[in-house]
Amino acid sequence: MWIEDVDSIREKLNLISQYELAGGAFWEKDRETEDIWTLVEEKLK
Repeated sequence: MWIEDVDSIREKLNLISQYELAGGAFWEKDRETEDIWTLVEEKLK
């Protein structure tokens, strides 16, 4: 079983920058915490 957390999301977002990708995707509807949204906002600016 794989459960996303702030660390796994951070690593996925780092890959976007590293490989100059257009974006990324992950799904955890209603399981995410506020710190994940803060991280996504910071990394995708």
